[in-house]
Amino acid sequence: VRAHLGLPGPSEGVTRRSRDKLAMRLLARQAGIPVPAFSAFVNRNAVGRFLHSVSGPWMVKPRMEGGAVQIRK
Repeated sequence: VRAHLGLPGPSEGVTRRSRDKLAMRLLARQAGIPVPAFSAFVNRNAVGRFLHSVSGPWMVKPRMEGGAVQIRK
């Protein structure tokens, strides 16, 4: 809607990427910004490797939600 009306502001792509926790952590790490250990949890093996290599407690967050929506500890 913003773009269609010609209003100033971030593009849809920028907004979408800024809400993607995995993409933001990867970009931050590439830029040298410290981030906590994380995993994309793409399969059971990735989950197992992460749990065995990083001591808890762990926080599982949905990749695309904002705030504290659906966060489990």
